[in-house]
Parts: sequence; structure tokens; C-alpha cells
Amino acid sequence: GGGAVPARPVVSAELLAQLTEMGFPELTCTKALVQCGGASATLEAAVDWIGVHSADPDIAEPLAVAPEVVSGPVAPPAKASLSEEEKARKVAELQQRAKERREEEKELEKKRELENEKKRREHGKLAAQAAEEHRKVEIRN
Repeated sequence: GGGAVPARPVVSAELLAQLTEMGFPELTCTKALVQCGGASATLEAAVDWIGVHSADPDIAEPLAVAPEVVSGPVAPPAKASLSEEEKARKVAELQQRAKERREEEKELEKKRELENEKKRREHGKLAAQAAEEHRKVEIRN
């Protein structure tokens, strides 16, 4: 036999469908279900995972091992599926969280740019002072 083949994770077709209906990309939904326990994942856990990881730089990279998507109950349902109203609320909450995270990142970027600008100006002043000192020395000699 060859090397060990990693076991294929199993995800629920129903949960995958519910997540994609919420408007999330299928790959993101699949990753969320795999990361939340595969067959034993819950919709709630997957939605929370997407909320935390939707801005990850590698979120659009394909999975190393494509999961097997199975229909029917793959695990005892931990909780009845979310109502349309709950889904809408959860999606709105996630979109808000993602928006807040993007705004925080923009703020951090602005702060970094300001810091860099301050440093640049400080260096400019120091260079100007050094040049002035050098000129004074040149004049004296």
C-alpha cells in the first residue's frame, strides 16, 4: 500500500444548502462545516465560524481534501434548523460583524499611514537640521 490517505470529511448536504441559501459562498460553507466537526457540525457553529473567518486571506483557497457531501441525517440534529427570520437575523449580524472588522482594519491602516507620515516628516526635519549644521560648519571654515 501507499502512504496514508487522509480521511475524507463528511458534511451534511442539508446544512450546506441552508448556509449557501444565506448567501455565503459554497466553498466557505463547506470549510465551515468541515472545521466545525464535519458530520456533527451544527448550523449555528458553522455560521459562527463563517463570521470569524470570512475575512481570512485563505478563505477562497480550495480544501486539500474535498469532503463527501451526504444527504439525510448524518448526525442527530443538535437543534432544529433556524427559521427564515432567525437566518435573516444571523446573516445581518454576520454582515455587520464583517463590516465592523473591515472598518477596524481601515482605521488601523490609517493609523499606520499617519505614523509613517510622522516618521517621514521627522526624518525630513532631522535631515534638514543636519544639512543646516553642515552649512554652518562649512561657512565657519
